[in-house]
Amino acid sequence: MTNERTILLVGRTGNGRSTIANVISNTNKFKESEYAVSESEGGQIEHFRVKGENMIYHIIDTIGISNNRFTEEETLRRLANAIKGVQNGLNQIFFVISGKFTKEDVEAFTLFRTIFFGEDIGKYTTIIQTKFPGFRDPEKRRKNKEVMRNQNENVATILSSCRRLVHVNNLTEQEDSRQRARNDCRAFLRNYLSSNCQNVYMPSNLGEIDKRIENYLAEKEHGSGQQVQIDQLIKENQYLREQLNNDNAQQKFRNLQNFFGGPTYGFP
Repeated sequence: MTNERTILLVGRTGNGRSTIANVISNTNKFKESEYAVSESEGGQIEHFRVKGENMIYHIIDTIGISNNRFTEEETLRRLANAIKGVQNGLNQIFFVISGKFTKEDVEAFTLFRTIFFGEDIGKYTTIIQTKFPGFRDPEKRRKNKEVMRNQNENVATILSSCRRLVHVNNLTEQEDSRQRARNDCRAFLRNYLSSNCQNVYMPSNLGEIDKRIENYLAEKEHGSGQQVQIDQLIKENQYLREQLNNDNAQQKFRNLQNFFGGPTYGFP
């Protein structure tokens, strides 16, 4: 019997999703970029069999959140099209971050959980932290995870809800001509997928994605309109406060004039 693993790669633009896909598949089919921009403009699905192993991998790469080439709505629509490709289920979601877990990463994870999947997403999600040179050292990995948990409550909650935090350091050929780091990361990721990700996740609400996107955008637009009103009220309040301060200063000045019975030299 042939085993299969379906992996969905998600995360913010430039965090290294396509690189992870190439590392697992040991190919260059997924377009990588060494810059903090996205080379993935939509979903890309590749299938491959590991030579000498009874395993077939289905890897789905997605457009990055905060993609600088498209509007937010266009990005969400492209993500929806890619994610709808997992209707037959998936074994693992790799949520890819680069360096520390940022506020933007928290927002992206929340977006995936609320719009595309559900509260149970964490049970089938592994956080992949790229650009971690000490990925081979258990103590460094432990300390890094502890530091991340102590960042803030949001990060701690996400880490606790997910299966695991995995560290990798996928260097380019220019950085590592013998590709030792990639080879080690590949061996670990394949073993992890083979040994720990047998269960199949069947998202129950994929048919509602388009509607949830519409609701999200409508609520955001409404919220933006409210924020404009709030900002305007704050400005008006600040103006009235300044005017009141000026009026109070002028009244105090007139009081001094009356007290001294004439001009008060030395005062403005």
